[in-house]
Amino acid sequence: MPWNLILDFGNTRLKASLFFDGALREHHILETPTADAVLEVAGGKPVQAGILASVRSDDAGLEDALTDFFPLHRLGPDTRLPITNKYGSPHTLGYDRIAASCAAGQLFAGRPVLAIVAGTCITYNFTTAAGGFLGGAISPGIGMRLRAMHEYTQRLPLVDMQGPVAFPATDTDTSLRTGAVYAAQLEANAFYLELKAQYPELAAVIGGGDASVLANGLKNDIFARPFLVQEGLNRILEYHASNL
Repeated sequence: MPWNLILDFGNTRLKASLFFDGALREHHILETPTADAVLEVAGGKPVQAGILASVRSDDAGLEDALTDFFPLHRLGPDTRLPITNKYGSPHTLGYDRIAASCAAGQLFAGRPVLAIVAGTCITYNFTTAAGGFLGGAISPGIGMRLRAMHEYTQRLPLVDMQGPVAFPATDTDTSLRTGAVYAAQLEANAFYLELKAQYPELAAVIGGGDASVLANGLKNDIFARPFLVQEGLNRILEYHASNL
């Protein structure tokens, strides 16, 4: 049975995911984003098709090289989506936001859904029960909050988000970490509860690289799926291919 190759090209790293029969089977982070590295990850599997979602402007060579091996679709304005994009400025919408919303819409079909992506920034992405993506909010990610407190002060250290979190914190490292993590958790819960009051059937899911850190303090009915964006990109690839 054929495989799908999902390429998520952020500012610094290329994430390559392999899906088989709609399920994520392998996930790799490539420090060297070359066609050879991608093909090595594929490992001779019968890749049926791939999708490239990128924020880079220097990836044309990668795209051209891979199309010699399998059909590769670049996510863009012409991509057919399983949800309706009603965002006010669609040309500025990050692919991770629309991908997470497509995955969430598949997970909770027929319900309004909030898809949270916790990465460099934390994004909140709302899709109606009818499948209309309306938008949401963007705020600094946990790592960005920690870096800002270090870089915009003279004496506060840069601490890792992985570590003790407690309130009241009894040392500076824990105080910084607690402030960043708790603030993000409280923010996410507030956005969720505000939407829940308007849409009682609201479902919510969180993905992204920092999903596990953020999810620990979220409401029990906000489900964690760290690879939500990759699942959404696979959903988009399959939908686009079937609606050409």
